[in-house]
Amino acid sequence: MNISIAMAHKKERGSIAAEFVILLPIFLLILFAIVEFGRTMAIKNKLTTAAREGARFGIRGGDIDVLYNKIIDALNQEKITPENVAKTLLLTTSTSGTIEVNLDSEDKYSSWTADNLLDSRGLPLQIILSIPYHAYAFVPEFIPDFTIAGSVTMRREMIN
Repeated sequence: MNISIAMAHKKERGSIAAEFVILLPIFLLILFAIVEFGRTMAIKNKLTTAAREGARFGIRGGDIDVLYNKIIDALNQEKITPENVAKTLLLTTSTSGTIEVNLDSEDKYSSWTADNLLDSRGLPLQIILSIPYHAYAFVPEFIPDFTIAGSVTMRREMIN
């Protein structure tokens, strides 16, 4: 009688090990997905913070180089490599509509002019910072590439 109870207990231990082997990869996959989602949201939050720093300066109509450096400093402070980030500024004017300025190009000086700044008073200024997901992924091949973006829109001040 005691031998059959011992045999049943050994079979049960084997089934527990088999269940563990089956369920462990599923649990690890769920844990990995939770960590990656959290990291992605943290990066989005950091991009939004850096965009906010640039927009705060941009709504006052300062020098475009100083605005660019404010964004770079904020990205460095958030520990995001600025070279990986696409930096775009959308300046809305009453006569020209919305002007898109790539802050990494030399063309930024042609759009950020005194006339456009005067014409955009009281209208929105938007800073968009975006980065490809694979630049910060633990395993870039695991999830298809997409873009993480943070943007801030503020109204330009009416002062001269």
